Amino acid sequence: MIAYAQLIAPRVAPAPLNDDALGRALETLSTYGVTELYSLIAVRAAQRLGLAPTFVHLDTPSFHVDGRYNSDKAPDEQVVHIPRGSSRDHRPDLHQVMLELMVEHQAGMPVLMQPRSGNSSDGQEFGLVVKEHLAHLQTTYGTTYLVADSAL
Repeated sequence: MIAYAQLIAPRVAPAPLNDDALGRALETLSTYGVTELYSLIAVRAAQRLGLAPTFVHLDTPSFHVDGRYNSDKAPDEQVVHIPRGSSRDHRPDLHQVMLELMVEHQAGMPVLMQPRSGNSSDGQEFGLVVKEHLAHLQTTYGTTYLVADSAL
């Protein structure tokens, strides 16, 4: 069995780590933005690895998923909608979800990942991701070129 000190830190006592602490941490993550946090972590990791991605590649792969999901409910702004629909697998009976993915060109490391609703349009979504995140990548990374398919 793995000791608590190996998982967290040797000098952190387990007592302060409770449901309230978890709730505050999740609230902080929600306020800051999980996608933004991931992007900052990815940028820092790429810098430590000596990667300087002048090129980033943008794509939105879709995945079909099995099970019962929220496809019968109206999409919520904060929740990824997993509908049945125009699957790229040509299987309209399957639930699907999309992942907005931007990777740097040297090692293929994702620098941006964001889940999207299953029937999202690449043309609209690409415009949003460029507007929301490319300026950040340019200032943080020095990204100069964006490679994407014709949906951009």
